[in-house]
Amino acid sequence: MAMKIYLTMPQPGETIIEGTLVRWLVLSGAGVKEGKPIVELETEKALFEYESPFEGVFIEALYQAGEVVAVGEPIAIFEVSDAKAKTYLMLGIGREVGKEEIKKEKIKKEAKKISQPTSSQENIVTCSPVRLRIADNMVLSKKTIPHAHTSVSVDVTRLVSYREQLKAKKEKVPSFVSLVFPSLKKAVAAHPLVNSSLRGKEIVLHQELNLGIAVGTEKGLFVPVVSHAHNLDLDAFDNTLKTLIQKAHDGNLTVDDLREATFTFNNFGSYGTDWGVQIVLPPQVSILGMGRILKRPWVVGDAIVPRFICDLSMAFDHRVMDGREAGLFLTDLRKSLENF
Repeated sequence: MAMKIYLTMPQPGETIIEGTLVRWLVLSGAGVKEGKPIVELETEKALFEYESPFEGVFIEALYQAGEVVAVGEPIAIFEVSDAKAKTYLMLGIGREVGKEEIKKEKIKKEAKKISQPTSSQENIVTCSPVRLRIADNMVLSKKTIPHAHTSVSVDVTRLVSYREQLKAKKEKVPSFVSLVFPSLKKAVAAHPLVNSSLRGKEIVLHQELNLGIAVGTEKGLFVPVVSHAHNLDLDAFDNTLKTLIQKAHDGNLTVDDLREATFTFNNFGSYGTDWGVQIVLPPQVSILGMGRILKRPWVVGDAIVPRFICDLSMAFDHRVMDGREAGLFLTDLRKSLENF
């Protein structure tokens, strides 16, 4: 005998209350093993493939691509053996299908999916959960954080030369972000306020450096986190960073990849820009950005010579630190990079 049970919308994180169904990866009538990816879902945190908790036959999808579903709501029907069904239900996985028909409670949206033009001049585009999450975070930041900004120009000729030497030897070449990392880690340790958060009337100085890296993708901005970065050397950091960036572009970041950043680094120079006025991501209190590296005329001693220069710009929460602390942090970082 077989029993029909519901597959329900998962909750990949404690704060997630809904998800958007991107696409089904299986067809009705297909046999499915436990652990097989069956649906692609998007939440405000990540885009991910959800693996089947069941072994059985995929009977019917209850929601289609683009629909938003609350956590815990049925999204599909499976048929499984009675023995397996009893095990699943005992473990709290899925729900038994009753005789009543499913009433689909569709969540209303202010935005609508890409549709036919309402006029010859406009199209309507749905804001994805990621886009809405970005919007909410940016508004929260600007409403609650009194931003201040400062910057410094850095001679990174030695970093550029080091990368060229590695290329010539056909050795592994770290990214510029990875080459900046050892100096950044040292500067953060010397100036712990930049790696803190504000909790009521208390400043929390984080003992761990969980470094968020801003990654722009076609689906929006993600900030995957290199956890426990303070314990990593350059090579380990570079490997972790490359993995996270690839996962971001492939849409495979998990909720855990995006959690608990204490400080954020934004390499906007990779898009060809020199300088940026950034927004602090709450509950963090600062964010560091790096502009593109350009060869510029530079004074060395009494001579003007061509050097590779980039600008580091920093936004910080003025409730937590003043220009002095931010300036000393950037100065120490600059000195370390110039003596790479």
